Amino acid sequence: MNKTKQYSAILLIVSCYLTFSCAENPTQDTEDTQNSGAMDSDTDSDADTDSDSDTDSDSDTDSDSDSDTDTDSNSDTDTDSDTDSDADTDSDSDTDSDSDTDSDPDTDSDTSTDSSTDTTSTEDDQFRGVNWADPRDNFQSGVLYVSGLSSADTYESALAVGTAVMDQFISKVGANAVRMPINEATISQYWNTYTGAIDAVLAKGKVVLAYWDSHKDNRPPDMNAWWNMWKTVTDKYGSDKNAYFEVFNEPNMYNRTELRDLYDSWLTHFPEIPHGRVILDGTGNAQNVPDVGSDDRLKDCLLAVHDYSFFGGESMINESDWENHIRGSVGNFAHRTICTEWGGPMSPGSKNGKNYDYLDYSKPPSNYFEGYIRGISNQLHNWNMGSFYWPGLRDGDWYSMTIKDGSGANTTLSIPNQSGLDRLHYAWGME
Repeated sequence: MNKTKQYSAILLIVSCYLTFSCAENPTQDTEDTQNSGAMDSDTDSDADTDSDSDTDSDSDTDSDSDSDTDTDSNSDTDTDSDTDSDADTDSDSDTDSDSDTDSDPDTDSDTSTDSSTDTTSTEDDQFRGVNWADPRDNFQSGVLYVSGLSSADTYESALAVGTAVMDQFISKVGANAVRMPINEATISQYWNTYTGAIDAVLAKGKVVLAYWDSHKDNRPPDMNAWWNMWKTVTDKYGSDKNAYFEVFNEPNMYNRTELRDLYDSWLTHFPEIPHGRVILDGTGNAQNVPDVGSDDRLKDCLLAVHDYSFFGGESMINESDWENHIRGSVGNFAHRTICTEWGGPMSPGSKNGKNYDYLDYSKPPSNYFEGYIRGISNQLHNWNMGSFYWPGLRDGDWYSMTIKDGSGANTTLSIPNQSGLDRLHYAWGME
């Protein structure tokens, strides 16, 4: 009897054990399933996070892609292309697998910085420039006073004028750079004042400081003074990445060999200046770029070309005449060249005994001025070449893109010819 009870007890224990074990296994399966679901949820959450990151910070994915695959393509990137690139990236089935790399805080930080830099660079890579000139012209032996400045100015008043002018070059003309003249007298006698205007330009854009001789065909009278002038200028602005140095405007008094040697000497004198911020005019009146561009000693420098209607003639009415004209001056060096001077009538005036009213540059040309403005702007546009209109501001010049009123901080600029400004915008690729 006792044995029977023992067996019964054992059977009861075994039965309870089996029942408990069976009950426990389904629970474990459920937990495994729930854990699997949690992992899936984590995966989805990560994917959503990556997707949000791509959406909220377009630059993260795009700039990684741009910098890894084609650095040069950054120069063509704009907001629209970023959006398109995002769409392409999002549709790429492999993008999510890269999202872990993108989520690295260090990577994102670097990428954001690069993207910001690239965006700024994209807007500024091309010079959208104007010349700010002396009403007497820039060929002076004495101090140069760009329109709006005088001998009575101080650094502070020059800064105020420069700020007013630069603000309106940006807002009314669309410029991001100004070309300003220097000579020995301006640097030795007026530098502490003139830097006020230069600093005002640099606060909002880029500046090209270009040397003008005392007359259109004069060499510097004292080369020691010339070298000292450039030392003062480069000591002040050499470390500013937005300051560029045009060694000699329209150096027609030098032959090809002399000019190339002068440029090489300049680079030797100022080795701390990046060659990419040095601008070298072609021979003549900056009309023969290949003469300079073909010298291997100068291969990393920018080049400058000038073109004016009086470089051609009144018979050149067709736009194609002027397109061919500037192409002949630049040759195969368009990728390194800036047109630092080009311009035509923006107000009524006379030339060669003929009077001209306001010219309409929006229609096919009926005279050589219209053919010139339309043809040169066509070619600059086609090249995507930066340029500096002559002049953006020069009192009394019928070519001037703006007309000045007021003085000091109250200086105002107006546009006399909208069709001319439209062609300038077209040349700059702003159409």
